[in-house]
Amino acid sequence: MQARLEGIKSIDLTKFLKHVNLYDNDLPDKFKKNFVNWISNSKLNTIEGLDRFNSISLSNGSIQIFDHFYLQYYEKRFRFFKGEFMYHKAVCKHKLNYKFIEDDYINSYDAFIISVPYTRKGKIHPDMFGILDKCEELQIPVLLDFAHLPIARNIDIDLTKYKCIETLAFSLSKFCYGAEYLRIGVRMQKENIDDGIDVFNSSGIEMFSRINIGIANELIHEYDVDYNWNTFGNTYSDVCKKNNLTECDNILMGFNKDERIIVAQKII
Repeated sequence: MQARLEGIKSIDLTKFLKHVNLYDNDLPDKFKKNFVNWISNSKLNTIEGLDRFNSISLSNGSIQIFDHFYLQYYEKRFRFFKGEFMYHKAVCKHKLNYKFIEDDYINSYDAFIISVPYTRKGKIHPDMFGILDKCEELQIPVLLDFAHLPIARNIDIDLTKYKCIETLAFSLSKFCYGAEYLRIGVRMQKENIDDGIDVFNSSGIEMFSRINIGIANELIHEYDVDYNWNTFGNTYSDVCKKNNLTECDNILMGFNKDERIIVAQKII
């Protein structure tokens, strides 16, 4: 592997940058360990089998994880629901093969992506487990998008039941106002596949932002993953009642008939 090109070690600049964790070589590994513990310690959500996904990498938000899933399985047909994160369609429409789940049966040549909780409905999609069973039967690779988990409740899934689930994508972006600018994503897989993200994370390369990781590490140290529901849960219910909205398992949204309404700014 080629050596990384480093800047001149100015004494003055080095002294200044020490104050922002730029030279803490252990910080990325500490954050990854702390993040997994943070997710696992939720009292409102249960993800069994997380310990089986012990190849953990940092990414530039969750979208970098999606991009490398597309690259890994570019010869397959990507499947996701119509209400999924618009990014999937925006990427796949450029010469990748894709089809909405609603428009065709899932087949052995597919790759499946789903958000947990489901982005459009703010809760686990009612068809998710049935589709996962089919993916397990046909050995279809699956990516679970947990980007909304830090603002969710009632997420209960046993990953040990599904060998087909290969990639877990996490993000801090929704946890609080401003966290989206940290661009902190965490990819969990069962093994290192030596792709761009693994190179991005490899020793001697490490192309992620330590400043952002340092901020994120302090954030999850200070506030547990259930913070939003424990702090604003009652207010969320009051806002939904006042606006005649149906509650869901994502604290940022409520529903009027079949329309998603963002309620985050009404909670404070």
